[in-house]
Amino acid sequence: MPRKPDFIGIGSPRCATTWLYKNLVTHPGVYFPPALKEVHFFDEIGRDGHFSERGRWNYERGISWYENLFNGASSAQIAGEITPTYLADEKAPELIAQHYPDVKLLLSVRNPIDRAYSHYRYMSKMVTLPESFELMLKDSQGFKIKEAGQYYTHLQRFLKHFHRDQILIIFYEDVVNGPWQVLRDICNFFQIDVQFDETLVGNTINPAVDVRSQRIHRLYYWSRRKLRRDLPGLLQFAEFIQLPRLGRFISRWNRRPGGTIEPILRRTRRELQEYYAEDICQLAKYTGRNLDQWLIS
Repeated sequence: MPRKPDFIGIGSPRCATTWLYKNLVTHPGVYFPPALKEVHFFDEIGRDGHFSERGRWNYERGISWYENLFNGASSAQIAGEITPTYLADEKAPELIAQHYPDVKLLLSVRNPIDRAYSHYRYMSKMVTLPESFELMLKDSQGFKIKEAGQYYTHLQRFLKHFHRDQILIIFYEDVVNGPWQVLRDICNFFQIDVQFDETLVGNTINPAVDVRSQRIHRLYYWSRRKLRRDLPGLLQFAEFIQLPRLGRFISRWNRRPGGTIEPILRRTRRELQEYYAEDICQLAKYTGRNLDQWLIS
């Protein structure tokens, strides 16, 4: 039987959304589609997996296709998914509300400048991007490197369709400094008990790392993405023969140890602080949180 989602994570990319997924998926009262964090049902995606031939290809499959992803959930579980790019998609709020006006939404945010740089470094391992962060800011090639950090601006679109009590905002800094409290807040929001794998709670998940071979890294990334998004039946067979375990072993081997992260140029950081200043101030007023550090770090 098709099942409506009880919650949807809407973003933003590189703001601990994978950490949220890795922890929530271990909770016995929470259900995600098997081996699938990001469904990309309500946003525009590329037919080949990134941004060429953009369209709402999954949405065109119909709402039954989407709801069938959650039909494995028991009556004692809440079901949902996390697609970080929903936040910056102009039509996603309206489409979500059209089908699920009572759904609960998770929004995670961090210093938008650090988020943008992390996003650039992460995606540069997956696809060919401009050789510098500064060039990428001038031409984001559809990845919305700058735009994704305008949290308050995007949030306003959701607040046109959802009550603020339906949206839980999670700060990346809280995940780093107090992960258990973040998970307790989420459980309170979902009205479920606190039950998580303690070995995962304090871990850094999905860091932007240097790699030995970008070709191997991209092959692993896109093949895994293709299986999860378009060939779920084949994915189950691959899991049966433990192919993902081999893939993870190769991925770990391909990471380059001891890599250092080049800091953002001071001039670039100042320019981005000016770009985000008003949005940060509005978000601070909305949440009642002091975000001055985002403008002076």
